[in-house]
Amino acid sequence: MFIVAIIAGVVLHKRRQKAAALTAGVQVQIATTPAGASVRIDGDPKCTSACSVSLAPGNYQITAFLEGYEPAASGIAVTPGQPVSVNLMLEPQAQSLRILTDLDQGKVALDDQPAVDLQDGQYILDRVLPGTHTVKITGKNAEASFSFAIADAKPPSITGPVTARNLNAVLVASLGNQAHVVTNSGPLKLAVNGQAEEDTGPAGIDLKTFQSGVDELVIGDGKDQVSVKESFGPAPMLTAFLRSGASTGTLIVSTGEDDVRVFINNRDVGRRTQRGQVRVQTLGPVSVRVSKDGFDAPPVQTAEVKKGAETRLEFKLKAAAQFSTIQVIGGTPGAEVLIDQRSLGIVGPDGGFTSGGVAPGDHVIELRRDQYGTRRLTRTFRAGLTTTVIGADAILAANPTPVPAPPPPKPEPAPTPAPVIASKEIAPASTSGGMGDWEDPAAWKQEGGEWLHRGKGFVPYKLPPKGVFTFTVQLVKGGGLLRGGKISWAFEYLDAKNYALYEMDNKYFDAKVVSKGKTAERTHTQLKDLAKQKSFTIQIEVSPERVVHKMFSGGEWVTLDTWAEVGRNFSEGKFGFLLLGNDEIGLSDFKFQPK
Repeated sequence: MFIVAIIAGVVLHKRRQKAAALTAGVQVQIATTPAGASVRIDGDPKCTSACSVSLAPGNYQITAFLEGYEPAASGIAVTPGQPVSVNLMLEPQAQSLRILTDLDQGKVALDDQPAVDLQDGQYILDRVLPGTHTVKITGKNAEASFSFAIADAKPPSITGPVTARNLNAVLVASLGNQAHVVTNSGPLKLAVNGQAEEDTGPAGIDLKTFQSGVDELVIGDGKDQVSVKESFGPAPMLTAFLRSGASTGTLIVSTGEDDVRVFINNRDVGRRTQRGQVRVQTLGPVSVRVSKDGFDAPPVQTAEVKKGAETRLEFKLKAAAQFSTIQVIGGTPGAEVLIDQRSLGIVGPDGGFTSGGVAPGDHVIELRRDQYGTRRLTRTFRAGLTTTVIGADAILAANPTPVPAPPPPKPEPAPTPAPVIASKEIAPASTSGGMGDWEDPAAWKQEGGEWLHRGKGFVPYKLPPKGVFTFTVQLVKGGGLLRGGKISWAFEYLDAKNYALYEMDNKYFDAKVVSKGKTAERTHTQLKDLAKQKSFTIQIEVSPERVVHKMFSGGEWVTLDTWAEVGRNFSEGKFGFLLLGNDEIGLSDFKFQPK
């Protein structure tokens, strides 16, 4: 009995050791490129990279945040006794340029590109390429110019003097809670969010009380005082405020939703919100209300708009009682949110997302992102209530890197078979691309069976352009007195000064080459029997050796242009659409078959 008791004790001790090993913490080494990122595990802040964290066995999501960079995330599986290492690569955030004026009419020229019209007194470029750029703004009896430099993960740098004639210029270069202010004259008194700062002028100053969000800047004093109130995001951004001294002020109506109707003194302003707001030149007392289908109308707000000042009104829209709202908390940044295959938008850098206007009933929620597993959930939406996706349901696991299997043993030599004539083997087709493969899919808005995108600049496709593109496109809004209404796209896009340009309307198809900022026409083809046609179905076959454009017309594919040139690789660079000013295109049946 004594021996049996000893054996039983040994067995029990080993079982306890094994149980303790299964629950013991495992060291997880976390690194980021670049280093210094704030690391969260399942949404909870843990450390700053590079760092080591002890985790119990299980599945986790690691997310890294660093100012100036897009968040990066990865799912890991922690198993007992097996230390884990993970390295997250952070991509620099895209930098933007905003020019906000009180000019009734005007033009903006960026670098050596043709000047484009200001739209409602403003110009916004969402993606500015790294390097040095020049900007010139012209209006009636007024002009301004400045230069700036863009570098990854740093605030824009104003590189030269800001010149202005009959305009007061205030430039704000910002990144998160950092900001540098330059004016075309000075020294001028400056207050930010009601707090006095150092006097500013052409040399510029760094702000002390600036913060990411809505900031109010008051520059100068007396009759020349200028007041601006605008929202500044966490990403690098250069904002130029230009004031002509016109006898008006600026009313900013912010709703946080696009396509909202705005009424001032019971009169529709004729423009709907874009990027969540609309700017209107006006003066005096105003009564403002807003409306959008699917949302309850918030209370009317009143304000006094003063000359040379900006007045901002914030409206909070809530989904109407007959509709529901979806909310994601602690989700994977950059994941696309879909309901019943309809895209609603992208989860933000903080892991949050909210969208109203969802019809009550049972719906399939889908969260997906490239290089991550897709998560599908079925939820019941009730009128007037919010359905929340949180915790493990909101987190996507990164696809694991496959571990190569050991090579199989070499087989015994087999007798040489009799020769046969075999048919040519056909390689399996590559996975096709679609609307979710644009570099910024959230910038496309679906209405009916069409995807809409409003300017400005180059809209790039993410996948390498080697294969066949097929799509139907139309110009929903755009053109002007000087530049007509053309649909434009580009291949071999290396930068704003080097690409192959294609343009068409219902009269002509043009192919051009832009090299070092200079444009040369390659072909000019007249199109027949298209006088009333607004949309065009296009097929583009791209290989390193050539690019072929075809249009579906009269029940068949008609070749518009074939371009082959020795020494040129047509699959280099990017494919994308070019939108000028406030142009808007509609895209349907978009497919890309890589080759």
